[in-house]
Amino acid sequence: MEVLTAWLPLEGMEEELFLESVHDNLGRVLVTLSRGKDAVRALSIDFGEPQAYRVQPQHVYLKEPWWGTLSSASVYTVENSAYRAWLHDSSAGIYDQPFKHFRIITTDGALDVLTLKEPVARWAVRTEFSVLPPNIIGADA
Repeated sequence: MEVLTAWLPLEGMEEELFLESVHDNLGRVLVTLSRGKDAVRALSIDFGEPQAYRVQPQHVYLKEPWWGTLSSASVYTVENSAYRAWLHDSSAGIYDQPFKHFRIITTDGALDVLTLKEPVARWAVRTEFSVLPPNIIGADA
């Protein structure tokens, strides 16, 4: 059975966050989470170049025995990973490294990441424009 433990490398991560974006930039996976539309900061997690990842609706986990027992957080490490076992079996044992499994579960969806490296988390302050700059292209025409 999978065991989930809250992953809290930064203060403030114990709050429930929303999954805003998952960017795959040539194999590098960057994730953004926040408290919502008007949040003044966002949590950025750089997973580097993971071996595998999947994005799913959060309800895929509703029937799991741990559902409803999790602490108030959004990012977890997973022990006895079924995803890791599936990757190993599906690849005929090619993927047999000691992957770390991270799971993000929010009301917006779920993300599972298998990686060999520790992800890097940081808070990013959002900047807002009160007035957009003028369109200067063709201003003299």
